[in-house]
Amino acid sequence: MDRNYAAEIAALIGEATAETPYDARQVAGTIVARLRDADPDLLAAWLDVQAEDVVYQALVRRERSQRSYVAQRERRGAFRGAIQAAEAGDRAPLRTFMDTPYTVGDNIRKRLADLTAADLEYVAETYEQRSITNALTAAFLKALAKNLGQATVGEAFTEDQVARMWRAQQMPYGAPM
Repeated sequence: MDRNYAAEIAALIGEATAETPYDARQVAGTIVARLRDADPDLLAAWLDVQAEDVVYQALVRRERSQRSYVAQRERRGAFRGAIQAAEAGDRAPLRTFMDTPYTVGDNIRKRLADLTAADLEYVAETYEQRSITNALTAAFLKALAKNLGQATVGEAFTEDQVARMWRAQQMPYGAPM
């Protein structure tokens, strides 16, 4: 009989995270240690199935880290200095910026140096949309906090109430609920 590795791991994760709060890193370590001891075949097979996704996630984390590094440098005025150095003939300081990868659609990544105007518009729109989503989420969480008092969200609201509040926040003013 074939095993459903994903379902077995999902069940272990579900069991380990049924109660909150939990530390995701600690839960992962506990599950891996348990599998190494009790079912190393499940662990090895599941990791093999997940290998491509794990490498993909490592690439995404590296790119996110690169963009974060560039953003930190820019905030300190480094971008201005890199531009000035490039104008003086030293293009090396700009490499950090120019080599930063961005997703331009359909999971395709290009370095900043290779982006076209259309690519830049797409990337800018993506960041703009994320900022709107993040602002809405922040406003929603603050509204929940304001109405919570000393209770937890689960004590103060039902799932349906939270869903209605979320939908109400997403609708333009005056739209029917």
